[in-house]
Amino acid sequence: TKQTIMKKTFIVIIMAAMGLYAHAQNENDKPKSLTIGVKAELNSDFMQEKGVQGVTDWNFGIGENAGITLKRTFTKHFAIQAEVLLQQNRSRLTYNSVEEKCSGFGIMVPFYFMPEVHCKNTIFYLGVGPWGCAGLSAKIGETNLYDKNNEYFTLSRWNLGAGMLLGVEFGCGLQINLNYRYAFFNSAMNDNGTLTEHQASIGLGYRF
Repeated sequence: TKQTIMKKTFIVIIMAAMGLYAHAQNENDKPKSLTIGVKAELNSDFMQEKGVQGVTDWNFGIGENAGITLKRTFTKHFAIQAEVLLQQNRSRLTYNSVEEKCSGFGIMVPFYFMPEVHCKNTIFYLGVGPWGCAGLSAKIGETNLYDKNNEYFTLSRWNLGAGMLLGVEFGCGLQINLNYRYAFFNSAMNDNGTLTEHQASIGLGYRF
């Protein structure tokens, strides 16, 4: 089923991140081939609605992402970066002509393949790759959207998609980045419509 596929793919992404770390522990690795960082972002989350009964409008909200990054440098111009982020999403939707507050909380694991351009002490990078998310909470008001018997619609705890990362890293380790993430799978489990997640974010990071 779609749920099983999403769970398995999320586990594969986690294992790939762990493998990246394990490979970098090889005693022959060059100094600084593996670096760890932290990042914090403001996100704007949006659900693209198509045919979900009762939903007539869904507006952007502001939330937060925060977590750690693990970057494995292979050459001067190519690296792979895995991230483990806690994310808090907020938005507003109109359901049966009533505006409601929607919120979500979960763990997201993006995995980026990153070409880099070095200019003196500054690195410009572009990353593309998959991401997986395990939802811990999703609510409209106090209603649990993971409950199949709720009064609105049912959401899946698991989500997968592709993302893009654009950023710059200064010589001091400070980073500024822009992200866009799109969900491949429909987030809603309804038979009468679909909800597809889009998220844009801007953030600061630091690489040790």
